[in-house]
Amino acid sequence: MLRLAALNWFLSSISQTAFSIYSYQSSSFSIFAFAVPAVLIIISILCWCLAPTLSHLFTNQNDGKATLEGVTLRNLYATAFTGLGVYFALGSFARMFSWAHYYIIYKSGKPEYAVPGTDSFYSLSEPAMTFIAGIALLVTADTWARKLTKKSDSEQGAAANP
Repeated sequence: MLRLAALNWFLSSISQTAFSIYSYQSSSFSIFAFAVPAVLIIISILCWCLAPTLSHLFTNQNDGKATLEGVTLRNLYATAFTGLGVYFALGSFARMFSWAHYYIIYKSGKPEYAVPGTDSFYSLSEPAMTFIAGIALLVTADTWARKLTKKSDSEQGAAANP
């Protein structure tokens, strides 16, 4: 799980670096524009490298053997899709909830809540779509797992009977 978070941090820092380079202007250059992505890259690489050590530390160095008897390929696929669905849904829920709250306050019409120049709600679309995709993946995880195992079985059958 720590490696998944480290990969997320790394990709976020790469996109922040790309944005900083894209919006670079020599007249208003600030090293701080590149400092946060650089620190995030370093932290993500450290987390990736230290993940096995930290997992042994957190689990009291219990490296028990897991048997996979009775676990089918379909179970593994369903678990993977469920995990991705939870990751996407929970990762975007807070931002979506925050934007929904802001939208409700903004639409209340009270002048003290109106922020000039911020009436564009396109920023809500990204977390909302990610949340909806995560929920959809949670709901359809078993269907995708079934389809993938059927495809895998049919490909193995075709390879066995040339």
